[in-house]
Amino acid sequence: NSIPALFTVNPYTDIREETQKQFNYMKAIVEEEYGYPFINFNILYDELNIDFSRDFYNEAHMNTSGAVKFTRYLAAYLSGHYNLEDKRQNEEYSSWNASYETWRKRADAAIETINTKVKEGTYDE
Repeated sequence: NSIPALFTVNPYTDIREETQKQFNYMKAIVEEEYGYPFINFNILYDELNIDFSRDFYNEAHMNTSGAVKFTRYLAAYLSGHYNLEDKRQNEEYSSWNASYETWRKRADAAIETINTKVKEGTYDE
């Protein structure tokens, strides 16, 4: 249907050699056979500025701090590679802005809690 798509493997910490081989195999199929882009974010930790001591809830899930970093990187990639309309000033989408403001306040509080717990050494509690 000529619909643009992007395939990703989102960041997590428990990457084993066999798993990486599977990702490489999937990347080859997606890119070479079907012509779609494929990003394995597990090889972009430096670009994402991932800090394993504070950016993951557990080995398979990012916490708010990590999610913010990942989302910023992904948003920049999408903006740079796809023609996406910015709807932030569009009144029809004002509820998106309100939802974002609510999320932003909660995210700021969560990141503050993460930073405090890391500093105190109580992050795993």
